[in-house]
Amino acid sequence: MQTSASTERVLAAIVEVMAPFVGATMARASVHGFSSRLQLTKPRMLRADAQALIDALAPGLDVYVGGAKGKALVATMWTAFDSLEEK
Repeated sequence: MQTSASTERVLAAIVEVMAPFVGATMARASVHGFSSRLQLTKPRMLRADAQALIDALAPGLDVYVGGAKGKALVATMWTAFDSLEEK
């Protein structure tokens, strides 16, 4: 069985990771924009869905905060997802 987490909680956690570096408004707009574009509307987010979302956000983070910091933020996003996921 695949692991999943509450979509709402995952989106909030990713916004929380990004906000200190790109601002709360930009973080929310980016996360919700990409989640809509990727049609992540189910109540539960699978790991593959989180992968698609994080992959979509990563290039923008590289631009805004630089490659090394962007990679660190992506790792922090995965830590946040892992803490929320249920089997």
